[in-house]
Amino acid sequence: MEEISIKEETPSIEKTLEAIKDNTKITLKIKIKGNNFIISTEKKDSLIPKIYEGISSKQEIQKNKYFLGFDTLDEILDELISKSKSESPKLIEEHDYLIIKFFLSSSSFNDLEFILKPKSKNSEDKFKELYDIISELKKEINNLKNENIQLK
Repeated sequence: MEEISIKEETPSIEKTLEAIKDNTKITLKIKIKGNNFIISTEKKDSLIPKIYEGISSKQEIQKNKYFLGFDTLDEILDELISKSKSESPKLIEEHDYLIIKFFLSSSSFNDLEFILKPKSKNSEDKFKELYDIISELKKEINNLKNENIQLK
């Protein structure tokens, strides 16, 4: 009987960077897993945050000729972080999607865009979110009560 070898999973690398949407800083997390970028962000403009995710392969990214000379996704990510220091990536909301646009600062190359879809949440995630919201509201109520007592 032939033995089946268990393939070790490549460790993932995660880096974060900032983007701007309507003068609000939003943290993007980019994880490298295998030959893919897994991009996620959380946008909190109301009580319930919106979570977006997208996956892009090295081949998809290298369709932009700017990145043809890069050997690894880690090198591409370092370049994106470097570019984002001079001009923050732009976040564009279209319908349910979030588009992240990195400016490559060169007229001969197209800017790089990632399309992120809303992430569906399981019931445990929703419960945790509601618990966090209730906890925040309780703290706010206590703060208001304390302020009223101190004013008297």
